Amino acid sequence: MFKSKQGRCFLVAVEGADMLGKATQTALLEENLNKVTKAITVEVPWKDEATYAQIYKMLRDGTAVSEPVVFQTIQACNRRIMQTTYLPNLSAHFDVVILDRWTPSTWVYGTVAGIPVEQNKVILDGLVEPDVTLVLDGEPFEPESASDVYEKDRTFQRAVRAEYRRYAESHPETTAIFDAHQDRKVLARQLSEFTKRKLAALE
Repeated sequence: MFKSKQGRCFLVAVEGADMLGKATQTALLEENLNKVTKAITVEVPWKDEATYAQIYKMLRDGTAVSEPVVFQTIQACNRRIMQTTYLPNLSAHFDVVILDRWTPSTWVYGTVAGIPVEQNKVILDGLVEPDVTLVLDGEPFEPESASDVYEKDRTFQRAVRAEYRRYAESHPETTAIFDAHQDRKVLARQLSEFTKRKLAALE
């Protein structure tokens, strides 16, 4: 649970390889959770003034791949800025904050990009871990609408998929994997039911 002077809230991270429908499912999860509690979705990277533009520049020009430590460090900085400036505000008004990516993605993408374990730990130091992580699992969709170097590389995306599975295995208390290719309403119901059970157990 994230705690600040303003309040406290549960953090739910929706994760998975690119182009598996995370945006759709985070919106549906927010809708379902708001029937029983106060929830809001935040897309990460968060749109700050210091790091957001640089992150997407590196994804477009390829330096996200050629300079993975720099890229993931900037990603982590973006999360830290959000955690210290925006998340406390949200904790005063919402019980659950749904994050379209959070620390698991930094770990997974950094690992696949070749960042050593200890260095990855340093990059993530100080970031709060999610209370619940929902991993969408599946073969990446055809990248006809891909806009960055990670989305376009299907080999990389398959490695990301495998690393998310390993992440889930190492975090069994908080993390579950869901088939991203099933009917989206069925998937939404599964995500909602799992999240509600986990949050109820934490209260």
